[in-house]
Amino acid sequence: MARYEVDFLEQYTDEALLAELQRVAAQLRAGDFLTKAAYDNLQPRVAHTTIRRRFGGWKS
Repeated sequence: MARYEVDFLEQYTDEALLAELQRVAAQLRAGDFLTKAAYDNLQPRVAHTTIRRRFGGWKS
């Protein structure tokens, strides 16, 4: 039987969510923007909807 590793945040504090945004943004090519689509394609540990709900919108 295959083993799967769950990769998610252990805490959902503002600091943990911001750190996750920074981790994902560090994977972007120079000059690219961190959009919802780019975020989703870079295998985040938390959904973009969680970021939106916590901080009041993606642009915020």
